[in-house]
Amino acid sequence: MSSNPIYNRAEVYRKISILLFFIITANLISAQESVLDRKISLAPQRSSIYDVLNQITESTGFFFIYDSNLVENDKQVDVVSDSIPLKQFLSLILADKKLNFKIIEKHILIYKPDEQRVVNRPEKKDSTKLLSIRGQIFDGLTKKPLPFVSVGIAEKGIGTVSNYDGIFNVKIPANSSGAVITISHLGYRNQQIPVQAFSEHKVDIFLETEYISIQEVIIRNIDPREVIKKVYENRSLNYSVDPVYITSFYREGVLRESKYLNYSEALVKIFKSPFARSFESDQVKLIQSRKIINSDQKDTLIIKIKAGLKSSLTLDLIKNTADFIDPEFIDSYNYSKIDIVSINSRNVYAIAFEQKETVFEPLYKGTLYIDMETYALVSADFEVNPKYVEDTDDMFVVKKSRRFSITPKKISYSVSYILRNGRYYFNHMRGDLTINYKKRYHIFSNDFHVFLELASCQLDTINVHRFSREEALRTNTVFLESKFNFDETYWGDYNIITPEEKISQALSRINAKMEFVKPE
Repeated sequence: MSSNPIYNRAEVYRKISILLFFIITANLISAQESVLDRKISLAPQRSSIYDVLNQITESTGFFFIYDSNLVENDKQVDVVSDSIPLKQFLSLILADKKLNFKIIEKHILIYKPDEQRVVNRPEKKDSTKLLSIRGQIFDGLTKKPLPFVSVGIAEKGIGTVSNYDGIFNVKIPANSSGAVITISHLGYRNQQIPVQAFSEHKVDIFLETEYISIQEVIIRNIDPREVIKKVYENRSLNYSVDPVYITSFYREGVLRESKYLNYSEALVKIFKSPFARSFESDQVKLIQSRKIINSDQKDTLIIKIKAGLKSSLTLDLIKNTADFIDPEFIDSYNYSKIDIVSINSRNVYAIAFEQKETVFEPLYKGTLYIDMETYALVSADFEVNPKYVEDTDDMFVVKKSRRFSITPKKISYSVSYILRNGRYYFNHMRGDLTINYKKRYHIFSNDFHVFLELASCQLDTINVHRFSREEALRTNTVFLESKFNFDETYWGDYNIITPEEKISQALSRINAKMEFVKPE
């Protein structure tokens, strides 16, 4: 009987595929085992565990991730010169038999087996389920928490920013378990960590400063004013010329002498019109919101934030062109190049600006971070000039009482944009206002601190249309009283900015009432 050549060829291909699968799998397993089994030898020393792990990273090319509750970073350990397998070496310096190690791509996860949860199960995934990616971000040198760090999956437009304590929590679809979480911050080296490495328990991430090599930069004498003009001229090349939906988390608060008087949070969907349509305003559609008010407050002065969400959107410095990047007004400022830093692995000019000494009205001073290649404004830190900030009470205080003297003390802002598919989008804004008030003819005074923060959590560019009049947020939204219950699950599947520890503690102490805002 003659054999079927087509069948034989298919059978050969099947066997080759199976063989290749086993070879690849064996190689992956071998690679993982070889790293932990590889003998390592460091110079004899007494160093912190953190420094020793960094030396291992330099030697092996593998990065460590772990929860600092499991590993004492600052603990001093003695290192001997004996050449021993890496797994044994780690067990010796960590001195905890409960700890185990797992290789995930170019990372070594330190974990306790009973706490680890497997993320990338081979079973069919339900795309409607979510994975929670939690962590805390620190400066690798100072070990201090890093606020406002961008965290997310770039290609999906999903993400958030870390809070003042450096803590973040990103919810992603379960079918994204093979994706990579990108962590980026101005002046620091990006980290890209596989989702599997988080295993749904908190890990600590230490960002290293990104030093710019002189060889990487073409040294030339630049004119900062010309750079600023190119920011304005290149807007159509660097920023979206089409409208987008940005699902964002917004929060604001008022403190008196470090005591919270009220605190508000909201999930909103923003129709963001492009900068070219200056006549077309942005719209806000409320998804969910709540406000916490200290019902015990006996302060005679009540601070209210007027149109805080709309004020946050006006700080899109590209759409609502700031005077310090507008060619029509830049003659009011002095500019100077102060540094070259890195963000998202791109070289960026840091250009300082301040109003000229011949200008006496309250303007701004600060630093602009501008991409050296595209001249895109990627970030800005600025404040009302401290010399004239006390003259801005009419700009920021809407309602004043004759019984009180109100004086602004410091007004500062931070704005950043994020790169998606070759275009920059409004990503994060933070505003802080400190004012001093006192009763007239009294000696003592008090300080109030007001803050606003808006962070992009989801970016959508498909089928973007303006909201109907009924959908758009209106000023007469109804507040409904309800029992106070500060619960993060209130936000459901949406990404938020994790509350700082001090906020959580403050809100748990006050006798408060909760007001929920329902979209109409």
